[in-house]
Amino acid sequence: HSPEAIEAYLKDMATRGIPANTYNKRLSMLKKRCRQILEENGLDESYRRKMEAF
Repeated sequence: HSPEAIEAYLKDMATRGIPANTYNKRLSMLKKRCRQILEENGLDESYRRKMEAF
């Protein structure tokens, strides 16, 4: 799941009229999951910063 793919998925959900609170819950879940994956794989800081900016 690249940041771009996740963003596209979320935009798609938004255009289908998914309630904002569901949308935000999923967004924070995805961000948490991404952070987990980054930590497990010890990926570099620049990528982590990019994810946090997103």
